[in-house]
Amino acid sequence: MKIILSRKGFDSSTGKNASPIFDNNIMISLPIPDDSANINYKELYNKRYGNYYKLLKKIAPKKEFTTCHLDPDINKNIYARDRGWRGLFGQSDKAQSHLESQEVRAGDLFLFYGWFKHVKEIGDKIEYAEDKEYCDGKHVIFGYMQIDKIIPINYRIKIQNSSPISGKSDIKWPKWMKYHPHISEEGRDEKINCIYVASKTLSWNNKIPGFGTFDYSNKLVLSAPREASRTTWELNSCFKDKVLSWNGGRRVGNDRFFSISDRGQEFVVDATPDIETWAKSLIIGGLNV
Repeated sequence: MKIILSRKGFDSSTGKNASPIFDNNIMISLPIPDDSANINYKELYNKRYGNYYKLLKKIAPKKEFTTCHLDPDINKNIYARDRGWRGLFGQSDKAQSHLESQEVRAGDLFLFYGWFKHVKEIGDKIEYAEDKEYCDGKHVIFGYMQIDKIIPINYRIKIQNSSPISGKSDIKWPKWMKYHPHISEEGRDEKINCIYVASKTLSWNNKIPGFGTFDYSNKLVLSAPREASRTTWELNSCFKDKVLSWNGGRRVGNDRFFSISDRGQEFVVDATPDIETWAKSLIIGGLNV
């Protein structure tokens, strides 16, 4: 099995606000803005904090938010679903080429992480709380997805309501997939473009969904405390001497500290039994679905 640490959600260049961690340990990964998308922030919903537009206006009242790139889409409760829905993730261009070069396959496991800060609710506002341990915020793993299948998509593929697709594969897109930004008309403009479909259940435990999101726990934090940048990680001991792709072949040292590439989207590692045990324990301990 390969483990893919995949950076997603708001960051300092896209969205420009950290995703929130609330006092009750609810984490909400904020999908990045996308003017070409067909999903509005007002259509996304958290049962405790309402729709994402209202949430964002409490965090950044001077900014305007309209449509978003809902990807990865691994939380069944935040959006209206068609029958048969399960988790989806799309990737394109250089990032997809990198996943192909790393030979990512069905059965491999995405661990999605993003930029998070703890917040406090003050009346109708949400403010970031002071955090002396993580002054730059921190990278936190917020969800997972085990791959069931990988479907190539390109500009030659046409989506029709009831007809098979013309293109590389005789795929008949199910209704529950057609909303996804990598399958929509705009998404098909990319010549290198794939959709990853989640397993219904985990390969090692058929009682747990093959995708989902986490409540916050310190075990999910990747960033090292008291460092100037959240891109300096303090990894579990199982990563000692291991190579994370996209980082120039560098290995994780004995101190477990590792400075990741600022702009890398996916870091792939060949999972040893210890790394598999670590990843599985995160899912069992953090699952909130």
